[in-house]
Amino acid sequence: MTREETSTIVKKIHDLYIHQDKYITSASISARVNYWDIYFKDFSFAVVNKVVDLWAKSHRDMPTPSDLLPLCKDERQLEWARAQNINADVKATHVLIWEARNGPLENAEIPKEVRAMTDRVVDSLRRDPKIRAEYEAIHPEQFADDALPYEI
Repeated sequence: MTREETSTIVKKIHDLYIHQDKYITSASISARVNYWDIYFKDFSFAVVNKVVDLWAKSHRDMPTPSDLLPLCKDERQLEWARAQNINADVKATHVLIWEARNGPLENAEIPKEVRAMTDRVVDSLRRDPKIRAEYEAIHPEQFADDALPYEI
C-alpha cells in the first residue's frame, strides 16, 4: 500500500471505532499511520480494506496490526490462488473450523462465534505457558474437550 492508502485505512478504522478513539490527537493519528504503513506496506489496499471490513462486521473492538496481519496474509493467499485459477483448497482458518464442524460452507456468512473461537485459539497459542495455564483455569469453557485440535 502507499502511504495515502494507509492513511485511508487508518481513517476508516478510526471512523468505525470512534467510540474507542474519540480522544486521539492528530499527532497520534500521524504516528499510527507511520506504524501501519510499515506493517502493511507489502499488502495491496484491496486486501487490507477487505480485511478491515470483515473485522468490523464481527468485532466490537478496534483492531491492532497484530490482529489484522494474519488475516491479510490469508486473504492475499486466497486472492493469489483466484488470480492463478488454482482450485486448490486454500481457505482461511475460520472457514476450515466451520467446515470441520458443520460440513461445506455454501455461500453463507461465517457466524461471529466461529470467528471469536478462532481468535481465542490464536490468542491462547500466543500466550506464555504459565499465563496460558492461569487463563485455562479461569476460562475452562474455552478449552473444552470437544475443541478441534490445532497444529502450528
